[in-house]
Amino acid sequence: MIESSYQRQNDTLSLWAFLAVTIVVVAGLLALIWVGLPGPDSHHRLVSPSGNRILDIDESCGEFACSRGIAVHAVEAGIEGAGRTCSFAIATSRPIFTHVEAGWSDDEQAVALTFTDGGGQTTSVALDFASDCRTA
Repeated sequence: MIESSYQRQNDTLSLWAFLAVTIVVVAGLLALIWVGLPGPDSHHRLVSPSGNRILDIDESCGEFACSRGIAVHAVEAGIEGAGRTCSFAIATSRPIFTHVEAGWSDDEQAVALTFTDGGGQTTSVALDFASDCRTA
């Protein structure tokens, strides 16, 4: 009877040790994946003249293509609201967000963006937040 109780205690310790090691290994792998994911190649945060709108502009380029994103946030009482993603058509496989300038409309419901790439080529896009941006 004593041997049986001792064996159950050892089995319980082994199970807890296995679970602890498994959790540490999985957490370590997740941390490696998180750190290994690349961030955007370029990120710009543009604030409207009144401070009531914020544009986040990101670009990540691989060997053959680039992924771009623009999100607009409304700021009310000093608190940044949820972002709305904006669609825009720029068909190029090279980085273009090296330098970004914004021309805001008077009511800050639209913006004209001018992008200059590393080679000095300029591209422009106009965004109307009501029609080009949707709630994320």
